[in-house]
Amino acid sequence: MKRYTGNLVLELEDVNTGVVETVSETNMVTNAVNDILGVNPMGVMYKAGGQYDDSLTWNEELLPICPNMIGGILLFPSSITEQADNLYLPSTNLPVAYASNDVNATANTKRGSMNLTESMKLSDGFKFVWEFTPSQGNGTIAAVGLTSKHGGANAYGSEVAVDSTLLQIKKVSLDDGDGFINDLFRCVTVDFHFYGSYTPYGIFMDGGDGYWYGFANQGNSSGSATVLWIKIRKSDYTFTEGQWTLSNATLMTMGSFKEGSSYPSGNRSAVVRNGYLYVPSYDKTGVYKINISNSTDVTLISLGFTSTMKCLGETGSCDCCMSIINDIIVAYDFEIDVNDNVIATFAGERCGNVSTPFFRYKEYVFAWGGAYLNQYRYTWILTPYLATICNLSQAVVKNADKTMKITYTLTEQTV
Repeated sequence: MKRYTGNLVLELEDVNTGVVETVSETNMVTNAVNDILGVNPMGVMYKAGGQYDDSLTWNEELLPICPNMIGGILLFPSSITEQADNLYLPSTNLPVAYASNDVNATANTKRGSMNLTESMKLSDGFKFVWEFTPSQGNGTIAAVGLTSKHGGANAYGSEVAVDSTLLQIKKVSLDDGDGFINDLFRCVTVDFHFYGSYTPYGIFMDGGDGYWYGFANQGNSSGSATVLWIKIRKSDYTFTEGQWTLSNATLMTMGSFKEGSSYPSGNRSAVVRNGYLYVPSYDKTGVYKINISNSTDVTLISLGFTSTMKCLGETGSCDCCMSIINDIIVAYDFEIDVNDNVIATFAGERCGNVSTPFFRYKEYVFAWGGAYLNQYRYTWILTPYLATICNLSQAVVKNADKTMKITYTLTEQTV
């Protein structure tokens, strides 16, 4: 039986004094690679739609495992629970630094570079070497983890570039016309009212608390917002519904859908997280946080800039302008962590033509959507996973007076 063990050597050199601080640690290996190669959710490894399948070529993107599926590094400000299934961390512990399997040619100061000369395949494993200049990767470092080459490029997103946080590995054409979107709404509309007739304005979401929630509004540029809501218990489908009047709140339209005879359309611009509804402001300069259980508890989170609030993926008859990946709210040009801190990101498309929320199973992410006469099921790998976990015995601080070199060796052992 084979298993991998890892050894980390982290060196911080003061550019003024030449003093070198060295930290050496060993790591644990998670289930990340085994999951990706072994679980096959929804038969993603199988050919499903004939000529209309759009599948990733794994060679060079994910294979060989090193330096692709394992080819990047993430550095965290807090320690990490050492469990084999601990693949993604909460947004309270986002990476302060990272690097991929190449040289960083961008202006991203969180990102370092791989030393392509010293990094190499070994007879029993792989040796990775990364370097950070004085201006790169600064912050407190308490834990380190190997990740994919894509995960190490920009982690969950940066202000300077869009990389494949969501790496599309499959796009399957669906042949059931508009049914796949229509069915998402039919089973829970019961007695719920919608605004609009030609295009009903409304959106349904999973609250993660044993209930589904539905909300309907028409965007208002001034005055107070009126929101229709419904709360549906998953266990027995009983529901309550009502109406909010939110004083001095100007909301974008949260969502809409249409059962077309030729194709469906679906749009969403709101999410539910931890008992709160998040809706962009009409002027796109902030996001309202509304307590689902107490609609008088409303907070406007300022973005600090005017968002474009475009859809996350390609434009078409379906689009998704805001969704959740793990506990991070993701939009076209910003993210909001679980503590409601706003993180500006590079504005760009992150996925295909998506209408539904993202659904994650281990490292795989699924969503459905389409454009006019074409509907698809998308499958991605969420690339900033933890392939290894290495906690430092004592946290270190990297600042602008220091360079940093990390040598991480993975070796195969027979047990």
